[in-house]
Amino acid sequence: MISAENYKQVVTQLFPSDDPWLKTDTVFAVKDDLVVDFVPTDKDPKCVRDLTYNITLAPKGIPGDSGPVKQVLGDAYKSV
Repeated sequence: MISAENYKQVVTQLFPSDDPWLKTDTVFAVKDDLVVDFVPTDKDPKCVRDLTYNITLAPKGIPGDSGPVKQVLGDAYKSV
C-alpha cells in the first residue's frame, strides 16, 4: 500500500521475475509492469536483494479511469 496526503492511495503487488508461479497465474493478476528483477546488494548486512520501483500517485479528485496520470495532470504531475 502506498499513500501520501492529498493523493489517491494505491494497493498493488510486485512479482519477482524468477518466481516459478508466474506461469500458473490462473486469475491473470500478473501484469508485465508488475514483474520485477531484484538485484543482489551488499549495502546492508540484513539485505540480500534490492529493488527500486517508481510509483506515481494521482491527486485526490482525479477520476481513476482517466488514462495515464502524466497526461491527465500535465504540469501538476508529481512522482512520490
